[in-house]
Amino acid sequence: AAGDPRAVPTFERVLAGLASGDAHAGVLHELGRAHVYAGDFARALDAFTLALEETADSDDDLQAEVLASMALMAVVAEPRVREAAIAEIEPQLARPREVRHEGERVMLAAVATYRAIHRLDGPGALALARRAWGGGMLGLSESPEVLVNMLASVFVLADQHAVGLQIMDRALLTAIEAGNAPLFAITSYSRAQCLARMGVIDDALADLERARDVGRHAWFRPAADALYARVALERDETEPAEALLADAHVSAPQTDEPWAAGLAGDLRGECALILGRLDVARAHLTESRRIHEHVIDVHNPARSAWRSNLAEVLHAMGDTDDALALLAAEERLARTWGAPSVIGRTLATRGAVEGGDAGIASLQSAVQLLGGSPARLRHAQAQLDLGRLLESVRGDGAGREQLRLALDLADECGSHRVARMARDALVAAGGRPRRARLTGPASLTPSERRVAELAAAGQTNREIATGLFVTVKAVRWHLANTYRKLGVESREELGAAL
Repeated sequence: AAGDPRAVPTFERVLAGLASGDAHAGVLHELGRAHVYAGDFARALDAFTLALEETADSDDDLQAEVLASMALMAVVAEPRVREAAIAEIEPQLARPREVRHEGERVMLAAVATYRAIHRLDGPGALALARRAWGGGMLGLSESPEVLVNMLASVFVLADQHAVGLQIMDRALLTAIEAGNAPLFAITSYSRAQCLARMGVIDDALADLERARDVGRHAWFRPAADALYARVALERDETEPAEALLADAHVSAPQTDEPWAAGLAGDLRGECALILGRLDVARAHLTESRRIHEHVIDVHNPARSAWRSNLAEVLHAMGDTDDALALLAAEERLARTWGAPSVIGRTLATRGAVEGGDAGIASLQSAVQLLGGSPARLRHAQAQLDLGRLLESVRGDGAGREQLRLALDLADECGSHRVARMARDALVAAGGRPRRARLTGPASLTPSERRVAELAAAGQTNREIATGLFVTVKAVRWHLANTYRKLGVESREELGAAL
């Protein structure tokens, strides 16, 4: 429960002293779950398989739990094992009847994830995910930690962020009440992914700080580090991205768990692209492409934006034909999946690559689609690109309105980077942008903001420390900095100042 990797050899020593039977099978199941958290999925699958064999004629409840864990494994196993496991599990879920067992909800969630990321079956994935969640019936305290990441992601990838956040917020409360560090860490990471997609930059950074601090040994740590650097770039903070790229290992990505490595490679490439390091960006995105296409066999562009990012890099390097071919393939996949935010992102990238009147048309379609999606920051970026292209092609202030809208939305999202570019473009177009919002609460770091909000709500320092999995000393330090920045002297003044 503490996420300590020493759990694995401890379970193995316990197994050595137990005879075969239900107790032995139960420890095998726990060993498999420990392997899952450590990212050793092959050994986890071995443990689950042995546990199933030992419960074949005895404990039905335990067998259902093990089968549920195996269903979760099926999503992340190598293709041959995955397809064989899914073939065994899917027939048990075919009939839409009332869910009878908690393990069945886990199986539903796992197969929903499989259909989302491997089959791009939006309606089928959402139907299974809704049955799994049951409006809150899923028992998160007893479910494997990775389940929260999987189930919430189905809703988030389908642009149903409100349901995804509902699941994750429930899971965070469960983790705090139970002292479950792995559940807390992976849920904080998943929530940060969702908030970053929504353009809630400061809260995403705060969640990532917690995920990285508590989940030091977790399999998703490389992706969390990369996402932290990418989101920090939106605040115009380049140091995390510089450090990430300095430590990145394109030449030896097999040292990372492949699911995390694929996302990390995508994000590293995007960071390098923003910093103007095209050769580095191309190397990372090419590696992300290899992992997604040939290692984990994932093609849903809602999960990874490597095609759009690589297209931008290729276009910047003068290879526009290959860039447009990648975007055409991504658009087909995006329309198969059906989420407006994904289709809009692809069209926006295509518009920026195409340029001219064709590019304007693509960007206008993208702005319309993104405006009706939860992807607010991507919407602001598309408005910025459309405004700049209108100015470039038609001039005479044709893009000013889009640039003003981009500036306002980027400021609301907390993206200093997009706001800065929109302000510069607006000035170049002859506009007079308002002053940047740089005073008051805007000066707080994400962690300071989170602590200040909890203190303003009446929580004690110890309650805040327990809820955020930090020390009381850290809470005092954040509050001291917050008082100084807001010009207040006590927590009673925080509510009004915030």
